[in-house]
Amino acid sequence: GALSTLRASLRAGGIDGAAIYGTKATLRIAGPAYRPTGAVLYRTHVGPAVTGPKGPRRLEGLRESAMGLRLSRGLAALRRRGERLGAPFSGNGYHYQARAVMQAVAAGRTEDPRMSLAESVEIMAMIDTARAGWSGEGTS
Repeated sequence: GALSTLRASLRAGGIDGAAIYGTKATLRIAGPAYRPTGAVLYRTHVGPAVTGPKGPRRLEGLRESAMGLRLSRGLAALRRRGERLGAPFSGNGYHYQARAVMQAVAAGRTEDPRMSLAESVEIMAMIDTARAGWSGEGTS
């Protein structure tokens, strides 16, 4: 019963961050994605589900109506009163990886169990393929 949509681009302009929409709230996370600077939680105060002939339903029938338009404007006004959430961070966002490498080396391991060396090599190959596509050239 859930829907997920993802849009990402390294070349096209867009909003630097993310949004998670739910039936009770929306969470807007400020970018950059690798080092979020904070978030705002917008709670949506919607009444209980309406029971129809096919069982419980929420506001599906109102979406396309004039009442639905007024309702969406009212909900947008409620969302504007968001709760700001801080996201304190240190470093540039990659310090977690550096710390994991230091801990693995100190423990005598050659990789961290959360991401294997093979997975790291696979990701680098994908990046090389993407880079080659941008320039129209082969990988170097």
